[in-house]
Amino acid sequence: MRRVLAILIFISLLAGLPAARKALVIGNGDYGQNSLRNAVNDARDFAAVLKAVGFEVVLKTDLDKKAFDQTVDSFFSAIKPIDEVVFYYSGHGAQFEGMNYLLPARSEIKDERDLKWDAMNANRISEYLQTASISILILDACRDNPFRGVRSGNRGLAMMDVKPGMQCVLYSTASGKTAVDGEGKNSPFTAALLKYVPQPGLELSDVFRNVSKEVKEATDYRQTPSQSGNLDEYFYFATAAAPEEKKPVERPVAKPIETPVVKPVEKPVEAPVAKPVETLVPSPQPSPQTHTPQSTTSIVSQPMARLSIDSSNLKPQALTLIFNKDNQAVKIDPKGDQTLSPGTYTLSYRQWGYHNFAGSFTLAANEVKNLKLTPTPVDAGLTKPFNQWRKQRNLSIVSSALTLGSAILFKVLGDKEYDRYQNSVNPDQIPEFRKSSQTYQALFYVSLSTHLLSDAWLYFSQKNRNLWAGKVRSEMAKPVKAGL
Repeated sequence: MRRVLAILIFISLLAGLPAARKALVIGNGDYGQNSLRNAVNDARDFAAVLKAVGFEVVLKTDLDKKAFDQTVDSFFSAIKPIDEVVFYYSGHGAQFEGMNYLLPARSEIKDERDLKWDAMNANRISEYLQTASISILILDACRDNPFRGVRSGNRGLAMMDVKPGMQCVLYSTASGKTAVDGEGKNSPFTAALLKYVPQPGLELSDVFRNVSKEVKEATDYRQTPSQSGNLDEYFYFATAAAPEEKKPVERPVAKPIETPVVKPVEKPVEAPVAKPVETLVPSPQPSPQTHTPQSTTSIVSQPMARLSIDSSNLKPQALTLIFNKDNQAVKIDPKGDQTLSPGTYTLSYRQWGYHNFAGSFTLAANEVKNLKLTPTPVDAGLTKPFNQWRKQRNLSIVSSALTLGSAILFKVLGDKEYDRYQNSVNPDQIPEFRKSSQTYQALFYVSLSTHLLSDAWLYFSQKNRNLWAGKVRSEMAKPVKAGL
């Protein structure tokens, strides 16, 4: 009984720990005659990007079978149920009998049967990752020039089964197809990931959509990334502080300020001529003064536009404004005006309970534009059951915690009364201590039983909450007929 109690206490304490963002990045390129030029570069560059957005990264390259197994076992043994985990692999991969295998460096695989013993089972990695609250597998495998021995069956990787709502797998190419290693420093798939993963405001589905589009264009549609699984909650690689990195977009506008400063510097050459005469220094000054207003007026007169957004029903973090010219996000203040460069913009919002929306508009020079966003809520027949089951889930969590605390309290009090009953030398007190000990023991079992029932109800309500969350998210993804 004490062992069961200790396990319950451990679970309750574990629920209060903060979630960690962890990543295991592996790049294998040393395959002898079949070596890959970019696999190690891809792993190192992607590890640097994940570190920049707040992940604890374990980076390994050119792992043989033994080192591969040790690295995977060591990493996954440290995963907690509340963690968010990313696994990235670049290198050779193959499938056999519907299972995917990642090839260790310097492996000697002659036929498909060797994959079971000499390669890493990617489906096994997927199962390990399912212990985390959110897990994402990124497989930049199936490069061109695979081993001849494993080419006879199906090409490329097979789609893997994932944990619904909590796991997602991104493949560099479609099932049964091969991916190119690339002519530059990185493969086309990883090069696109390096571009979009660190961008703030891009949810996982947005990242994959942009990556897929870029890979198809870079390979003349010979390679099409694919995805399996989905997440119940939105997932963002970049942290909230990341948007500050986009401020350099405004710096080119300020550069012309330096050019007029250089011009007055040439004038002091005339100043020595004025010194021997009298106080004729004012005479050379008018010429710089005439140039300075001209330069400042040219800068101020650059045409700008002002944008005002009225979105009282939307959360500020739900809005995303993209400048189409350079495909960069613009920081906006939903409650105020902002000065923007003329051009075409795309405004979108994604907020729970409302249909997703994206629309384009154009700002002309010196234009003042007012936008009023009225989000369209999804059908109440979907959100109402979701809210009800979420409320039930929250109540069951509270009930589970209270009943567990009661069980612990009654257990402590019962043991104390039992010790008094065993050690009492007063015959008149023995019946009293025994009765109180039995009472606390009965309360302990009642509390423990109620706690187990609360846990069962928690599982049932969480399952129904996830079910309705998926229905709400499917409805949210339907396009909204609206314009800006």
